[in-house]
Amino acid sequence: MSVFKDVAVRSEDAEKIKNGIIAVALSHYAQDLVVWRCSPTAGDECDWSIIEPQLRKAVAAVWKASLISPLPIYLYHRACYLKLLGMTEESLRLFALFFTKQCEFKPDTIEEIQMKYEGTDIEYALAVAEGSV
Repeated sequence: MSVFKDVAVRSEDAEKIKNGIIAVALSHYAQDLVVWRCSPTAGDECDWSIIEPQLRKAVAAVWKASLISPLPIYLYHRACYLKLLGMTEESLRLFALFFTKQCEFKPDTIEEIQMKYEGTDIEYALAVAEGSV
């Protein structure tokens, strides 16, 4: 929320900002579910019976994020998690969809702030998606 502390917000934009904050929180939650389970310090916890449910939760979280605030980057994250789950066809479909949507995307000021707060390197994501299709 501190991202918006010096930004004057029109009342008609408040809902979009609130939804954007929730969506980014869901995206960060999804990333945390996956990253800490497969880190070099995860030790014994790094087995498929533990990782698979976490990946499924991550897919659900970024899917919810995309329903709340439809930034294309959430398609990319879903594609990455589905690829890790071995769902290759669906991940390829989402990588292609992300690439198309992101190339067409013209963010407004609120979406630009949301994307910055979300933190994914869009150019890198586009390169990954393009290489996956």
